[in-house]
Amino acid sequence: MKRRKFVSLFLSLILVSLAGSGLHFVYDMWPNGITAILAPVRESIWEHIKLLYWPLLVRALVLHRDNLPRLASSLLSLLYGCLLLLVVGGGYHLVLGKSSLAFDLLLYYGLVLFCLWLEQSITVPAGHRVPVAAFTVLLGLLILFFTFAPPEAALFQDLSETAVALFKKTPAQAMLCRCGGSIFQESFS
Repeated sequence: MKRRKFVSLFLSLILVSLAGSGLHFVYDMWPNGITAILAPVRESIWEHIKLLYWPLLVRALVLHRDNLPRLASSLLSLLYGCLLLLVVGGGYHLVLGKSSLAFDLLLYYGLVLFCLWLEQSITVPAGHRVPVAAFTVLLGLLILFFTFAPPEAALFQDLSETAVALFKKTPAQAMLCRCGGSIFQESFS
């Protein structure tokens, strides 16, 4: 039984890590509204929670759809992981003003491992399962909303070197610029 659990966790670590790493480049390869929701559209701290949120959410729904206590634990660990990404990533990049790909990769893979460990270590009481699910849905809605209407706050600003000049646009505006405009251009002006 322990061996099976270890194999399951190891496979989860590999698959979630690969999915999140792959998502990082999806919007650059296929810029559209669907990929904008699933993948980071700019190098902001906020956008990078998508790399944890979507793979861990899919994993939770696939593996624990028939086990509400485990599903709630998985969703709670997802929420903690996203919060830690915002706090630690924001602290490193925004407060300390540092930038390191090695740090970003260690943070991401460390948080994937942390979320998988936390899921196994906690039990969400029955009375708290609905609020955990509601907060998970709320985070998904915030991801959707802030993808297309990011505030001017530092957490949402593109931190890449070229971003200062290139991406002071919403994803919808950036897509229009890449496509040469469209009949919908007035909607985004």
